[in-house]
Amino acid sequence: MNNITISNLNFRYSTKEIFENAQFHIVKKSINRIEGVNGVGKTTLFNILSENIEAKVCITPKQEFEFITTEITPFNELTGKEIILLFFNVNKRKSKEFEDFINFFQDLNLNFVLKNRYKDMSLGEKQKLKILVSFINKQKIVLLDEPFNALDKESKIVLSQLFKQLVINYNRTIIYISHNDVEKYIDKRFKIYDKKIFEMNVRNE
Repeated sequence: MNNITISNLNFRYSTKEIFENAQFHIVKKSINRIEGVNGVGKTTLFNILSENIEAKVCITPKQEFEFITTEITPFNELTGKEIILLFFNVNKRKSKEFEDFINFFQDLNLNFVLKNRYKDMSLGEKQKLKILVSFINKQKIVLLDEPFNALDKESKIVLSQLFKQLVINYNRTIIYISHNDVEKYIDKRFKIYDKKIFEMNVRNE
């Protein structure tokens, strides 16, 4: 089955209802963009899908989602390379796959990401590291919160191209939140509004 349905989504904070019987559909091996004004529930949606917070929701068929929610501060003293190898070990990936993994993302200019300690990285370098860590687990659907933030224009274009290659060559499914205008490689576009999730037209430019 290639379709994934998220339905009967209901969630509220103590003073605010975020979702009321919301639903949307995505296709496996696709790139999906989530939009909406600040505070509408974009990050909350990702926390629900990744089971970081509990909510009433039905996901058919059952899926696992990867969402790196915060900075990787517990590893401040480790280099980017050491952090990636650590997550390789946690996800039971062979260390010999590391070189191929890095080579795939090399167009993002990873030299400083790999050699700098996390605490010494720029915001852009930290962002690139979080993106890499998100794709280490090969089975999960990847959720990315504003992955284009803190990246220069060239890196934004490269990243959007890498997303497409991940879908085509590695059968990955990607859902990300963004206000970036790199629409060219998006398969589906959704907007959260009035406690619902609406599918929008994709502008292929």
